[in-house]
Amino acid sequence: MRKIILSAWITLDGYVDSTEWLRGDEEMMAYEQSLVDSADMLLLGRKTFNDFASYWPLLASGAKPKAVC
Repeated sequence: MRKIILSAWITLDGYVDSTEWLRGDEEMMAYEQSLVDSADMLLLGRKTFNDFASYWPLLASGAKPKAVC
């Protein structure tokens, strides 16, 4: 049986709205990248899917999209 791993950014008081308040560092980005790299499948919400969708054609063509930070 496969594992389901949730990665969500939420404040201690339960606030989840956008990532404008999130300021990641290299360690956080490396952690998130390791989760994505080791996944067999990604389950995305509608907004995240739309964000990711613009990168997939570039990756399929072999191009390297610019990093967004």
